[in-house]
Amino acid sequence: MTQLDQHCRPIGVLRLSLTALCNLACPYCLPDSKEPLGLINLEQRLKIVKAAVELGVHSLRLTGGEPLLNPDLEELITAINPLRNQGLSDIALTSNGFLLNGERAHRLRKAGLNRISLSLDGTTADSVARMAGIKHGELHLAQVLAAIGHARSAGFDPAKGDLKLNAVIEKGKNDNQLLPLAELARNEGIELRLIEYMD
Repeated sequence: MTQLDQHCRPIGVLRLSLTALCNLACPYCLPDSKEPLGLINLEQRLKIVKAAVELGVHSLRLTGGEPLLNPDLEELITAINPLRNQGLSDIALTSNGFLLNGERAHRLRKAGLNRISLSLDGTTADSVARMAGIKHGELHLAQVLAAIGHARSAGFDPAKGDLKLNAVIEKGKNDNQLLPLAELARNEGIELRLIEYMD
């Protein structure tokens, strides 16, 4: 029997933020500069996921801040894997991609991660710098493009939906990047998802 929430919606997806920290300063996000007091630990996160799966959650998305900054990420994914026998079918991660090197991508895949969504809000150094709140966009752009390759090499197949690209488009800031981002996604054979911007 499908469990419903208080608004009569089926319970299916749990988003779990692992950190308030980020290595970028995107103006539409502006994460905290330090972790809040009382952040739950790995054991407590695992209990939450177990309870959610018992209520009918079948998909888990790990977010942040930047979740790759969490030192327990692979350990958490490994600990969550046995819940697949109880109905969990999918473990996904949303990342800005800057810290995703080849070794980390393989470790995440081995731990049991199914899908990765990487964020990129432009295709030029200037647009990336502006949207990421950093001074030099060249390095970030190169790192994210490399991260796409690292994820693909680790077995995250864009054709199967294992690897996607997220972009936030703001009018007057990076809306001129919409078509170049679409072209980049087409050339990479990767799905581009446009994330709604909210004040």
